[in-house]
Amino acid sequence: MYFLFLSCGNGGLEQYYAEYSDYEKITNKRLTGWFPEIVTRDCYELKSKSYLNICAFTSISYQNSKSLDSIFNSYKSVPLADFKKSIKKYNEKIPNWFVHINSMKSDCYNVIKLNNHVLLLREKNQVYSIWSLDYK
Repeated sequence: MYFLFLSCGNGGLEQYYAEYSDYEKITNKRLTGWFPEIVTRDCYELKSKSYLNICAFTSISYQNSKSLDSIFNSYKSVPLADFKKSIKKYNEKIPNWFVHINSMKSDCYNVIKLNNHVLLLREKNQVYSIWSLDYK
């Protein structure tokens, strides 16, 4: 079991769960609440860096791309430009493991909005999200 939990004052709260079973054991909703509502049993390498009441970044890997595809097909797509705009707004807070804006090409990504998360599908098994109060 791998679990990393770091808090660095104003540096944000960083979390890492190697497997879904590690994530599932967390009972404190304040910790799991930074992740989008699409975390399923086939997830692994769940990462989050959150800044209380400002923004949060997550990265989630999926073993089953079909379940992930069904999630993304259930919501209306939003332009990749919306995601890039969000990233630029919080540029100084982006963790080094988050997708790099310069590597994004619009034909390779599917972006959806889910509650207060904007989700980015990268390749077949990786989701990056950014949370902000701006998305209410």
